[in-house]
Amino acid sequence: MTDVLPYIAGLLLIVGAAFTLTASLGMLRLPDLFTRMHAASKAGTLGSCVMLLALALYASDLSVSGRAVVGVLF
Repeated sequence: MTDVLPYIAGLLLIVGAAFTLTASLGMLRLPDLFTRMHAASKAGTLGSCVMLLALALYASDLSVSGRAVVGVLF
């Protein structure tokens, strides 16, 4: 089972980076302030949460994993 965790964490990092890239493209391409704020808040937050979950899976230290999970909950 421990051999699969780096691959799952890598996949979660790619998914999180894709959401963050979508948020940044939305900031550049959307026409007005409110739609830009919506793109940055929704996709950016989801991307950072998924990347923190990848960190929680990959970290071997319990304190690092706990901080990542608390960051997602916050």
